[in-house]
Amino acid sequence: MFCNNCGAEIADGAAFCTSCGASQGAPAPQQAPMGYGQPPVYAAEPEQKQSIGLAVAGMVLGIVALVFSCCVPYITFICALVGCILSGISLAKHKGGKGMAIAGLVCSIIGLVPAIIVVIAGASLLSAVGAAF
Repeated sequence: MFCNNCGAEIADGAAFCTSCGASQGAPAPQQAPMGYGQPPVYAAEPEQKQSIGLAVAGMVLGIVALVFSCCVPYITFICALVGCILSGISLAKHKGGKGMAIAGLVCSIIGLVPAIIVVIAGASLLSAVGAAF
């Protein structure tokens, strides 16, 4: 038997060469020339998905408040207040869906204005009718 590394004659079944000391279990590994190896692969950290549930709920409630602002003011108050709260929490905690949270906040506030006008007009009408009797 001959050495895999230097070619010297060695005993059959020897684990190492007596001349060079190379292991005989497997052929000597060859190293790639400098600069020709593959670049190191770095594992990217997984991105954490941000929760957008509060922003979506705030936006939907803001739109509902805006739609019902002139027709059903009491539903508008509830939807607008909850929409403002959810959108505000979403913006304050820097959760995902910043644009939806801002849209929910704006729609909720805009929906409150006509509802307040309708309630004031209704109250003044009721007081005028009550004073007439």
